[in-house]
Parts: sequence; structure tokens; C-alpha cells
Amino acid sequence: MVTTESIYEVNNFTNIMDENTNITDLSIFLTQKFISDTYVKKILVPSIIYTCILFIIGVPGNALVTYVYFFKLKRKPFSVFIVALAAFDLINCLISMPTEVAILLNFFIFDHPVICKISRFVTFYMNAASCMVLLGIAIARFKAICFPLAKWNVKTKLTVISSMIFAAVTCWPAIFLYGTRTVIFGNITLGKTVTLKTCLIDDNF
Repeated sequence: MVTTESIYEVNNFTNIMDENTNITDLSIFLTQKFISDTYVKKILVPSIIYTCILFIIGVPGNALVTYVYFFKLKRKPFSVFIVALAAFDLINCLISMPTEVAILLNFFIFDHPVICKISRFVTFYMNAASCMVLLGIAIARFKAICFPLAKWNVKTKLTVISSMIFAAVTCWPAIFLYGTRTVIFGNITLGKTVTLKTCLIDDNF
């Protein structure tokens, strides 16, 4: 249910429509598409280009690292960290980034709550898991450099598994919080508005 508190009103973020434009005379979908496309062209193009560059570099790069460290090189405890980081980032590149580009290209006409929830959860999960693995790497390097004679060792596999559990525990709210966000574009006072949909915090929250 969309309430007054959950509706985000967009007023004059760009001079998209003339003051005399009568929205009711236009096709609703074409109006929504026009507003969304104009917003994309004026604001979101750099984000789309940057995401595409990350995708183009990230997929072959992380796939190569995963293949070499997992299949070609001799298995060492520290290589578990490298494979985990590459795998997390590869999943991000294959799932999150294409979805992100689709959302950005259809920013105000994206009404797919399930896809939105999955995309946000995967993104948050992989990023959180990667951060915890990096923390494990930092601890392992600190131990090796500052305490080379110490008997305790960093358990690489246990660290990776713990990172995945930590990510799941901290990121699960994204599945419920994210979804379709209703956006009212125009001037409510004058009655010249268009209802738009995007992937953000769900209207219920």
C-alpha cells in the first residue's frame, strides 16, 4: 500500500516538461518513458559507462584469476583468499552489474520488485563477504610481518566461510527492504503529475 509518507515527490529536477504541457493528453507510458530517458541522459550516463567498464574488465579478469589460482597453481593456504575474492567479484560482475545497467537505463520505469531485491541482496552480500576476506588478508599479513615466529596461523578456509556467514547475517534485510518505489513527478498542486516506478527502498518502508 502506497501512503503519503512513502511517496517521494520529484519537483523540477530537470526542465523536462513545459509548464503548459497537459500530461493527461499524452500516453501515460510514453510520458513515463520520456521522463525516464531524459533523466538517464542528463544524469545517469556516467554511471552507466562506469558500470559497463567494470563489467568488461571484471568478468575476464576475475575468471582468469579464479582459473589460474584454482586449477593451474599449486594449492596454498593463502591462495584460498585470492580465489574467494575473485569468485565474489565475478558473481557481482555476472549478476549485479547487468541488472544495475538495466535499472539505470530504465530508471523511472523499472517495476520488477523481485529482480530489485535479488540484485541488491547479491550486491550487498558479495561486497560484505569481500570486505571480511580482505580483513582476513590484512590480519594474515600483519601476523607474517610483525610476528613471524608466532605459532598461531590464520585459518584461510575458516575465514572465508565466516565471511560468507557474516555477509548473510548482515545483508538479509535487503531482500525485504528493497523493491518498487513509487515516485510522483510533477506538481501535485497544479494536478500535473506522472506516477513513476524505480528500484529503491520499497513503498512499504
